[in-house]
Amino acid sequence: MTEQEMRDAKVPWPKTIEELTDYINILSKEHDDYGKAVYIMSKAATATFYYMSHVVGASGFQASVADLDILRRTRSIESPFAIITGEDMLYPQYDIIGKVKEYLTEWETWASKKAKKNMEENEQGNVHPNVWKRWEELAAKILEPGKEYLAAPNWRMRCISDLRMEDEGEYSVVMERYSKVKGWEGLYYYKKDGTHRYKEHNIIGPWNPKPVVDWSLYSKWTQAVAMDKNGIWHWFDARPVLTRADTWNAFKGYLSGIIPPEYAPKNADGSKWEGDWEDSLVVREDGE
Repeated sequence: MTEQEMRDAKVPWPKTIEELTDYINILSKEHDDYGKAVYIMSKAATATFYYMSHVVGASGFQASVADLDILRRTRSIESPFAIITGEDMLYPQYDIIGKVKEYLTEWETWASKKAKKNMEENEQGNVHPNVWKRWEELAAKILEPGKEYLAAPNWRMRCISDLRMEDEGEYSVVMERYSKVKGWEGLYYYKKDGTHRYKEHNIIGPWNPKPVVDWSLYSKWTQAVAMDKNGIWHWFDARPVLTRADTWNAFKGYLSGIIPPEYAPKNADGSKWEGDWEDSLVVREDGE
């Protein structure tokens, strides 16, 4: 039997263990070609699957679940997965793109929890920056009651609802916003993925009052950066202090300078940081 014939031949439905054994023995004797080995393995496994479905009297649903479980085990898949076939393209009632979007929405909770676990189990310095950023983005998708988050443009938000509320409409997550003048106030409604009906207020990530600093943009002797009350960023070669003049000053004898806007620290998503200038000080850690 050629490789082509081996691929195209149907797999029988053994009703007894003897019929299954005989079929597997026949297949094993066909092992005289590299390509045929693929179909020998898959057809032996399929025949065993057919035989066991007969033994246990499996329903169609049980058989379909077992079929996917075989794939999960043989491929060592530990995440949710789905199968999309090209045949669905032939029929207008099958919305492949819509189905994939639905899967991504369903899997988001798993991905968020997995990303959060990965961050807990790994040191940031041992993970590629792009991968770590992706984990942060996914981890932020779990809006947990009591946790604080950063929303665009620079809102400090706190989740106050239980995410297990499945019947509260599309925007089922309740948040409140913090301001220095009024404290926590208002009710803001979000989707579980952190999106707001107005995208300019989407959740960006976990709340962190500090901006993200790319130290590679500054000289090696830059030890701190901070923004003054006029919105101008400065670099310092020593940790500055907040003075009575409502500005940041390094001690006499130390150097400082203005940082051009295009090189100023930003939010995690690259947008302009618009937090309180008194919260802007970031000191360089060893090794950065």
